[in-house]
Amino acid sequence: MNDPIEMVKDHWNDLTKHVLEVAAAGGLGSLDIVQYLLVGRSTLPEDIKKTLTVTDLSPVMVGQNLTEVATGSVDRYVAGLCLQLTPDPDAMLRFTIWGSADRSGMFTIIPAVNKELGFEENAGMHSFFTLGKDLLSLRKRFALAGFKNVQIWPCQCVVELWSAEDFAKYEQKVYSISSRMTR
Repeated sequence: MNDPIEMVKDHWNDLTKHVLEVAAAGGLGSLDIVQYLLVGRSTLPEDIKKTLTVTDLSPVMVGQNLTEVATGSVDRYVAGLCLQLTPDPDAMLRFTIWGSADRSGMFTIIPAVNKELGFEENAGMHSFFTLGKDLLSLRKRFALAGFKNVQIWPCQCVVELWSAEDFAKYEQKVYSISSRMTR
């Protein structure tokens, strides 16, 4: 599989002026985006204003509803790991990334562990993978939401796995098994 950053570069348009990134978390993707807006990297004249608006899903940042961003005011929209977190994906289609089980260890390990521990209700395929199963239908959903020129490509979901034992300890700490057993 290609390097995800190189894939973004392949799909990026250096005529971009106004970028909105949502679900930015720590902002690592933002650092890559800003490289394309710098003088000398863009093919736009230096006197043309370029903007990068970065937000997270937290109300303390720009805001969950992004009420300050006017419809049609951005020419690039970047989102990662967020559409699958919403209860109504069609209502939140502008916040998007979906998974593929063969590329996303984080969302396949936990169901496998749950199955091994006998927690069958949480042992199935994670719902995060359903949106990427049928790309034609997904493109139609984007079109219905008003998007044009949609580009779709996979992105590696990386989880640092120090060792199986350390990962099990981490999972036990984060998702306390003892609290599940008392349910």
